[in-house]
Amino acid sequence: MRRRIERAIPDVFRQARWGQLANRLRAVLASRRPGQGILLWGPAGSGKSHALAALARHTIIATIATRGEIRVERVAFEGLTLAIRSCYGSESSRSEEDILRPLIESDLLVIEDLGTSASSGAVATDFRLQKIVHLIDTRMEHCRPTFITSNLSVESLERMFDERLASRLHTFKVIELAGRDRRRQK
Repeated sequence: MRRRIERAIPDVFRQARWGQLANRLRAVLASRRPGQGILLWGPAGSGKSHALAALARHTIIATIATRGEIRVERVAFEGLTLAIRSCYGSESSRSEEDILRPLIESDLLVIEDLGTSASSGAVATDFRLQKIVHLIDTRMEHCRPTFITSNLSVESLERMFDERLASRLHTFKVIELAGRDRRRQK
């Protein structure tokens, strides 16, 4: 179990626990349908990654208790696109499939920072659009939940990517987290 938790939760959020979340947020997160994804969105520092870490831990523990096994993957969106692009280097021995297969086949996938870009109002490249739509669509076809954080609403993600991604994200439990930047408060 420890290995799965470490794979899904970065060190900085290792202490995140379900009971630390606000009652209202726990209730909303717990109300998702089986297999349904979650999109937590809001400003930087609003607690999205902490909340998903707590939810991932809670999900891993509950799933192992009932099924005995769970495969979990976590990736930052920017890191994913960089890893895929590196496959096209002349010295690479990895393929896109090598990178995407474990993400597609995992029982739970956590994607951090969907829609990160160098500038506000940027439009995603076809490359980024193809990868994220393929990944989410394939996981949805197999009823595998995906938990996503973003600083952008579904409408903003639609402007950045397109309506195909937005349509899929509308099937997720979409939750806005607001509030002050907790990182600046420390």
